[in-house]
Amino acid sequence: PSAAASNADDLGLTQFQGFWIPSRSVPTSSIIAFQKNFQALDDDIIVVSKPKSGTTWLKALIHLYKKNPNPDLSTISSPRLFSTHLPYPMLADSIKSSNCRIVYIIRNPFDIIVSLWHFLRFMDDRSVEDYFEMFCRGEEGYGPFWDHALGYWNMSLEKPLNVLFLRYEELKEDP
Repeated sequence: PSAAASNADDLGLTQFQGFWIPSRSVPTSSIIAFQKNFQALDDDIIVVSKPKSGTTWLKALIHLYKKNPNPDLSTISSPRLFSTHLPYPMLADSIKSSNCRIVYIIRNPFDIIVSLWHFLRFMDDRSVEDYFEMFCRGEEGYGPFWDHALGYWNMSLEKPLNVLFLRYEELKEDP
């Protein structure tokens, strides 16, 4: 296999529907089940980001974050809050066709790389330069980065009442 495929395999990344998915923690079968079965409600809030881009912080700012690893979705009171790292094309059709709100947060790519490296450095002996090279090739969870971001950016232009596109750095300056 190529060096790119070898690096992706080492990190447990699988190419799926045009994006690199960390299939050790998110099996593609789970994505397919989500796409087929998730039913969005018009008052749902979907928080989306690339990993290490401020998802947890943004959920805390929204003040709706509830910890429950296996919720019965029918018992969650509205508005429901969900979070995902999935690219826009992988979202369930019910989300795309509903009036639910999507809040997307993007972070400076360099800061994502450094944060990811700090997060993984005790489990993986790759250098920050290796992570940078892989990131530039799009070989990172839910990557390529720009395809991920542009999917939500374009939807924020097409459906501005439903998709809010935030920059981590701007939110940090003025939460």
